[in-house]
Amino acid sequence: MALPVGHTLAGLIISKAAADKKTKFNLLTILILANLSDIDYFFGLFSNGNALTYHRSPLTHSPFFAIFVALLFWLFGKITKKNFSMRYLAAIFLIVLSHWIIDFNTFLPYWFDINSGKNGLYDFLFTHLLSFEGLYNSVIDLVFYGALYVLVVKFVLKKKLL
Repeated sequence: MALPVGHTLAGLIISKAAADKKTKFNLLTILILANLSDIDYFFGLFSNGNALTYHRSPLTHSPFFAIFVALLFWLFGKITKKNFSMRYLAAIFLIVLSHWIIDFNTFLPYWFDINSGKNGLYDFLFTHLLSFEGLYNSVIDLVFYGALYVLVVKFVLKKKLL
């Protein structure tokens, strides 16, 4: 399970792989798409105050959700008469799908206490994200996925890093 740092770096790798003259993503779009699956935190938070209730539900953490998001972009392009290329839509699909794939990651030494952070938004934020545990997990993400980003983008794709 990665934090937003790791998911965003994975999304950056995919966007760099898909980039050409017509297919470019800005950082905010990548950040949103790579972390969109975690919208399920809000479902639990608003239904019963526990942000972890619906986390990793099949509704948001599945290949079908990635297809759904890509189809929404395709539909938006048709409505606004801004046709997105298949490469762009495939990159959107892969960026969203990367979240689901990375959440299966169990080999990095994350600290995550599943019994804490269940009492509303502030408890969740200060237990998992804005804490020493969250800082440690973000550093793990930054080191692992940052190194992966540099290796793939610089040496495999031979593109500029940012």
